[in-house]
Amino acid sequence: MPPEVGFQNIVFDKGKLNDLAMLCFDAVGQWRTAQILDQIKELGFHYATRAGVTFSFDDIVVPKRKDEIIAQADQEVKKITDLHQKGGITENERFGRVVDQWKKTTVRVTDEMMEELSKTRNGLNSIYMMYKSGARGSKDQIKQLGGMRGLMDKPTKIGSTGGADVIETPIKSNFKEGLTVLEYFVSTHGARKGLADTALKTADAGYLTRRLVDVAQNAIITIEDCGTTRGVNMTALKEGNEIVQTLAERIQGRTAVDDIVSPITGRILVSAGEEISNKMARTIQNHGLISVHVRSILTCEAEKGICAKCYGRNLATQKPATIGDPVGIIAAQSIGEPGTQLTLRTFHIGGAASTATELAEVVASHDGIVKFDRMNTVINTENQLISVSYLGKILIVDENDENKVLEEFKVEYAATVHVQDGQKVAKDTKLLSWDQFNNPLISTAKGVLHYENFIKDITYKEEYNDITMARELTIIESKDRRKQPQFRIVGEDGTVRLIPLPTGLIVRVEDGSFVHIGDILGQTSRMTIKQRDITGGLPRVQDLFEARVPKDKAKISDIDGIVTIGGLKKTGRDIFVTPPNGLFAPCDGKVVVLYDEDKNQYIAVLPDKAVYSENDGKVSIIEENRKKIIQVAKRNQNPVQYPVPKGLQILVKEGESVKKGTPLCGKLYAVPPEQESIVETGDNVTMHQPLAGRKYIIPSGKRIIVHQGDYVESGDALSDGPLDPHDMLVKGVIEAQILILNEIQEIYRKQGVKIDDKHVSVIIRQMFKKVRITDSGSTSFLQGDIVDKVLVEKENREAIEFGKTPAQFEQLLLGITKTSLLTDSWLSAASFQETTKVLTKAAIEGRVDHLEGLKESIIIGHRIPVGTGTKLYNNMLKKAVNEGKTVAQIIDEFAHRSKEEESGDYLDF
Repeated sequence: MPPEVGFQNIVFDKGKLNDLAMLCFDAVGQWRTAQILDQIKELGFHYATRAGVTFSFDDIVVPKRKDEIIAQADQEVKKITDLHQKGGITENERFGRVVDQWKKTTVRVTDEMMEELSKTRNGLNSIYMMYKSGARGSKDQIKQLGGMRGLMDKPTKIGSTGGADVIETPIKSNFKEGLTVLEYFVSTHGARKGLADTALKTADAGYLTRRLVDVAQNAIITIEDCGTTRGVNMTALKEGNEIVQTLAERIQGRTAVDDIVSPITGRILVSAGEEISNKMARTIQNHGLISVHVRSILTCEAEKGICAKCYGRNLATQKPATIGDPVGIIAAQSIGEPGTQLTLRTFHIGGAASTATELAEVVASHDGIVKFDRMNTVINTENQLISVSYLGKILIVDENDENKVLEEFKVEYAATVHVQDGQKVAKDTKLLSWDQFNNPLISTAKGVLHYENFIKDITYKEEYNDITMARELTIIESKDRRKQPQFRIVGEDGTVRLIPLPTGLIVRVEDGSFVHIGDILGQTSRMTIKQRDITGGLPRVQDLFEARVPKDKAKISDIDGIVTIGGLKKTGRDIFVTPPNGLFAPCDGKVVVLYDEDKNQYIAVLPDKAVYSENDGKVSIIEENRKKIIQVAKRNQNPVQYPVPKGLQILVKEGESVKKGTPLCGKLYAVPPEQESIVETGDNVTMHQPLAGRKYIIPSGKRIIVHQGDYVESGDALSDGPLDPHDMLVKGVIEAQILILNEIQEIYRKQGVKIDDKHVSVIIRQMFKKVRITDSGSTSFLQGDIVDKVLVEKENREAIEFGKTPAQFEQLLLGITKTSLLTDSWLSAASFQETTKVLTKAAIEGRVDHLEGLKESIIIGHRIPVGTGTKLYNNMLKKAVNEGKTVAQIIDEFAHRSKEEESGDYLDF
């Protein structure tokens, strides 16, 4: 080891060797590191040859307690089956529990085997050494040699994207003991699946890489600093109770937006605009900072390409990115390559189901004070606090500063809450727990429950347990849209609570039974068997990159406001959201809904002092002593006069015919456009009750995840289902970008693949480049044009400068194929897809290609505008020749120039 690195007295496995290479790279540079690695390789091969490590059949260790563990599992499975036969649990629940039991058993057997393996020959068992060093093999593969193969996937149809079902009978044998005929037969499913997937998915992954390269090929580092003051907040990444990526790992190599100040010493740890080194990142984490504001590719304001400060560290050189780095190509290949690799992973394990059972509880990872946010809870008969909202969160805040949120947890509907609002908790305190197999439906009212719209084989199906003959009702998608099944709970005081029922709900209460608050009325199955091979993952990654609308997506509120659940229609159930500054009843009273000639809607609230006509007749409005009076008179009869009370408006028009009992005046309000009346004529309302709101129709059978009176924010889901990134644009561009980023990263993380956020961010940045012009103003654009956002903003600035009207536009989210075809370079688009169409369109429009990207430059035979092919480098080369200096000296001079000059150096290729 060189003196700069020092003597390393540790056992080197794969990870440690990686760390050593990084350590050497930082200390002595690339050339010396290559030599050191070469020497390590020589050393390794020398001793590997001398040691003669090999493995044989006898090196595989079968754990001594294996039979005992499997016998215990068989007992547990028998209990579950008995419970099901007595009608205690549903078929779905039984399947889920059995699968979960075998999954846990497989883990126990594996752990026993690894424990024994590590102790044989004092840890020098050749299979164990091979696995432990990271040279070859995984725990999953060794488990099949000496533990038990476990659960297998059912064969699925080719092209299906869902997580495959699992065969609930596990393979209890391992390869050393040998499989029984039946077990071997079940195994062949998995082996065939692995081979088929390998063949099919390699092509898919290759095509994804091609599309990614095409969309990102012109993403190049063009300037040193775009000067933006925007960025994103980085926090540690958590999945359940586990920290997947620490804050230090996420911020190293990024640029700080503001000064990062230590909450302990008050000292500035990193100045604004400075790169956060690895050492500094660890210091920031150790000083207790939970969130850090850093520059991001998503918020970079460079006109062309990306700036070096927003990109941060180049992961290939571990140095800051430099002008001319082809970061787009690097990003595309970094994302595409694991896809190709991962398709082969199923093949090794041979279709063994890796059942990821979700943890059904949440614990605090900090000391602090509990704060409930938008939580609705009820207390059940067992005195437990149950969450009945889908939007609730539990925050853990600092004891000394309530505004400092240490962590936050989304609260599942029907979760049991183990803490109180304002309670002081220590680290590892259990906060929440829930049923991991079922989604229960909780009663929020006390009273007698009645079935409503329960029609056999139209709104529900009836099944009988084979053994107990107990009846089981399951809600099905209604064949009659007007008949939607619901529970009607009538309280002791006569109040009625209606609860709409989602499709798939298994009813757990009888018609006419008495229910209490917090009782479980029914449940839908929550299957947590998730396939871990990328068969399910790759299609989802493609859907996200292509910005496809997910099936059965959630309905999202695009305004903040209060929820009112409306009645049932043929199309589904209406939900209204009334904004905080919207229309609310000013007092108690009756409602009248009115329309004018243009079909505009008005709502009148009639308070106690409202005036009603006491006779039939025609209306005339007169004014006496500055007070308005309404006269109603029949022909040849004396008119009846009705003075208009103060604060009320006239609801009738001059010359209108009215009948006895017609309201003549009340408090009148115009319903804002894009909103509708929530109330109907004749309804009684109370003060502050919402009168109008934005209308959303939730299709029948979908679970509504908000309650009457809930406060929702724009971007909150009103029904269950996956979120559509297009809808999330109401929350803002950054929120939609981060949603896509997190979803893509989650898929890769589940495969055990690490991809840096910045690679995915480069692709997402390209997907959000375009906008659609909605009003051209005084600019050169036309309404409906799809253009680069940067161009519109530039022209808008010029328009405002000269006092003209800027263009109005809406943000677009386009998939990678569409983005590639809409690129400014017609050469690049034509060489990608739809060649004839692209070339014809370019010819008709007389378009010019400025050869700014890599692809078009290669096609024409130009030098590509990256690295030494940049105009900047070319200018330096000319300068070096003219001044008789080396290029290195000129680059040195350039590096010392002021930042103002740097930021102007765009790559005008």
